[in-house]
Amino acid sequence: MHPARVVVLIGKGKDCPEWERKLAYACGVQLAQLHPFVVLVNGGLGGVMDASARGMTEAGGVAIGLVPTPGRRPSEHLTYALRLGLPVHYRDITTAQVAELAVVLPGSHGTTIEGWACADRGVPLISVGPHDDRPTRDLPFSYTATPIDLAALVGRLLRLGVP
Repeated sequence: MHPARVVVLIGKGKDCPEWERKLAYACGVQLAQLHPFVVLVNGGLGGVMDASARGMTEAGGVAIGLVPTPGRRPSEHLTYALRLGLPVHYRDITTAQVAELAVVLPGSHGTTIEGWACADRGVPLISVGPHDDRPTRDLPFSYTATPIDLAALVGRLLRLGVP
C-alpha cells in the first residue's frame, strides 16, 4: 500500500461568505474522487475549512484538520482533528509544511501566509475562485481550476494514474 498524498485546502475561516463555503464544499467533493490516494488537510475550523471537510467526508474521503490553540472547536466534519496547541499563525506554517499541493480559495491574511509558506517550499498553488479583491490575489499561482476539473488536475500533478 502506498501512503496517501496530502492536498491542503486554504481559504477564509471567519466571516466566510456562503458562496465561498459552497465553492469549498464542491472542492472537497471533487477531491474525494481521489480517495484513498489523497487526503485533504486544512486548518480544522470554520468557513472553507469546515465546508471542504464536509464535502470530502460526505463523498467518502478523509479530511484531517490541524487545529490551533487549545479551546478552539474543530469542525465536526473532519475525519481526524489534530490539536496542535499552537497559535493560529504557527498552525498556518504547519499546514504549509505538510502540503504536497495547495488548493487556494479567496482568503485574507492567514490564507496569504499559508500560500506564501507553501510557495517558499516549492509547493504548487492551485487557484480556485476569484481572488481579485483579496490579499490572496498576489500569490504566485501555478494553476487555475474550477471545482469540476480539480480532481483531474490534482491527479495529474501528483501522478496518481487515476481517471
